[in-house]
This record gives sequence, C-alpha cells and structure tokens, in this order.
Amino acid sequence: WELPVDPDRKVSQLSLAEQQMVEILRALSLDAKLFILDEPTAALSPHEVAVLFNLIRRLRDQGATFLIVTHRLEEVFALTDRITVYRDGAPSGHFVTAETNEQELIRAMVGRDLGDLFRIRNRQQPGEPLLTVRNLSRAPMVRNASFEVRRGEVVGVSGLVGAGRTELVRAVFGADRRDSGVVELRGRAGLLDSPQSAVRNGTAMVPEDRKAQ
Repeated sequence: WELPVDPDRKVSQLSLAEQQMVEILRALSLDAKLFILDEPTAALSPHEVAVLFNLIRRLRDQGATFLIVTHRLEEVFALTDRITVYRDGAPSGHFVTAETNEQELIRAMVGRDLGDLFRIRNRQQPGEPLLTVRNLSRAPMVRNASFEVRRGEVVGVSGLVGAGRTELVRAVFGADRRDSGVVELRGRAGLLDSPQSAVRNGTAMVPEDRKAQ
C-alpha cells in the first residue's frame, strides 16, 4: 500500500497522519464494502493523499462504495460521482459531479453568490514585535529557526508531514525542551520556557492532536 511505516513500531509512536492511514488500512482488512470517511485527508501530505485516492479508485472499480465528508472542493471533483451539500445541518443541494461546478456548490454552501463576500480589508501596518525566535534548534527536526511575529500580524508555518512544523511550535511554546536558541515574548526571554509560564504570560497553544494533548 506504499505506506512507509515500520510495522514493528507502536501506533502511539506514529505521527497523526500515519495513525490516520493505519486506521484506514484497518478498515480495509475487514473486507468492508461501504466506507464512510470523515475528513480522511485532513492530516495527510499531498503524496499521502494521492496514495489514498488511488486506493479509493481501485476499490471503487472493484465494487466498493464510499461516502466521503470533506471541505476541500478539489477532492470533491477528483473523487465523487454525486454530491450533497449541507448548510446549517440540513441538505441544501444535490448534484451530479460531472454536471456542476465550484460556483454552484459554493452558492449552495453559503446561500448566495460570493460577489464581494471576501473583499480585502484595509490592512493596518503591523506593530512592534511580540514574538521573536532566534536560532531555535531541537534535534532532529528543527535547526536554527528564526522568525518574528508582530502585533496585528498573522504568520503561517507550512510544510509537508514530517517537515518539523509541530516540533517547531511545541518548542516555541515551551512544551518541548530546546537544544539551543532564544525565544522572546514582548522583548523578554524566559517567559515561554514551559507551558505553565506561557499561559501565565498570556500565550495559548492549540495543538495538532487535540484529543491526546
């Protein structure tokens, strides 16, 4: 199945994405004919999504049936034959995939044409630095990471599964020990050296695995 996971590892030692793929494999081992997948790609990398989609298509061609819940329109058009859109807990439209388009689905989801729904705001210039990270390292995933977050600014950290995003954020928050580097909050170091200290100083973290952490 092209899943690069050591079968001798414990599931608790796998990443969230790897655990999700193992769970899908477990369902396959039961020789099921109906698969209900709720956000199956939420924690998967593009490569893992491609592997999963190929498997779904292969099983579909062998007679299996899939009900897939997703918010990603590209997945809807890549996989489905029929589409049901829900809004406020009730069906708002039923479509044949080959006979519809994104605009029609979006209209069913929001109840109106997009128009100027997403007008760009008059953005303010960001203020002074609130969070400063310099040469942060935590082996083996994070090496000499440096960045700055200013007041009124939204900073995104992106990368594939296993790239070190989660490890970086946990080290910044003080949830994991840092090998080296400096983390300053409002110009002061030492305020984010542990989750307890971070919370006392007005910082919160919503982790990737919210059920376990």
